[in-house]
Amino acid sequence: MHAFFHDHAESVLDKYSLRASFVLFIRQLEERLNADVLCHSAFGSLENVAEEIIAAVYSYEYFHPRRPQVREILSGQNFAGWNAFVAQMRQVHITVSTFPRHSVPPRNSVERFWNAPWFLEVDDAVWRFNEEVRDASIGHVDGWRDTISLFSLFEIVSLITRLDVAINVQARTLQIRSCLGVAGPLECLRVVLDGKARVFTQFSNGMTSGIDMGAHGDYIAELDVENSERLVVYLQIFQWSVRQDGPSHHVRMRIECNCNRLCISGDVLVTTAPASFDSDDIPILGEMSLHSKREAVEKAFAQQLQEGSTTRSTPWREHGRFRLNYLKFEHETYQ
Repeated sequence: MHAFFHDHAESVLDKYSLRASFVLFIRQLEERLNADVLCHSAFGSLENVAEEIIAAVYSYEYFHPRRPQVREILSGQNFAGWNAFVAQMRQVHITVSTFPRHSVPPRNSVERFWNAPWFLEVDDAVWRFNEEVRDASIGHVDGWRDTISLFSLFEIVSLITRLDVAINVQARTLQIRSCLGVAGPLECLRVVLDGKARVFTQFSNGMTSGIDMGAHGDYIAELDVENSERLVVYLQIFQWSVRQDGPSHHVRMRIECNCNRLCISGDVLVTTAPASFDSDDIPILGEMSLHSKREAVEKAFAQQLQEGSTTRSTPWREHGRFRLNYLKFEHETYQ
């Protein structure tokens, strides 16, 4: 996938070439799925999977809410995945055209500790759910929305299992690249450590944050010097939900390095009201600043509190805490 996006990145400059690249991408993806996965299953091919999905949506009442989406895809008015494909191609082209192709060498003793590949110690990883959250999901029809699906589990693994880290103290920047996903040497999470509200363009696995305009990318990052040989990065990342039944998330992280060990710890906050934004804010979410979005969440919470649709006393609650420990791999350098 990484090779495909880089080989066809320039097609984003011409709409006909871009459409041809999309068709080719879908065709190659189907061929790989059929040859490597589905031929070993009872389905046999992606075409048979699609037929089974359509039959299930129109046969079982549980899936009836999905009928409008299926009809839209079958009508040919909108191609599933097109917007995400265009956003990813655009970001790859910008990255290839903008960032220099060289490594980020360590410049001082502090950076030598940070700038290296890091492997997650899976046995030491800690994630503690809030007990109230765990109890609330039991017996609810929509409880599946708060659980971790197999797809989201693979996505999380691609983000955190192995990280290449590069910090530049003088420029106050931090780069984090995952070796899984579509990330190449240039695709990574880049943040500025100045304490200001900013927007990152790519996740650490190379996926663009611009697939859902305004829903991803908002962050605040700071660099704190505890002593002459110890730096701590504080990173806050926001994910906004435009659904009427889905929470928004606020992840707060502390990242510190101690010789051959990197530790990322923090907590996750979720919104408490049924909807994070009112209907007037959703169309302009991509144009709103982080400050405006946080104010909009508080406004929507207050409105729903008056209407009695929420019983919470604050717009955010703690969802859980986490701690991830990484060991340095000494035989490689950040590329």
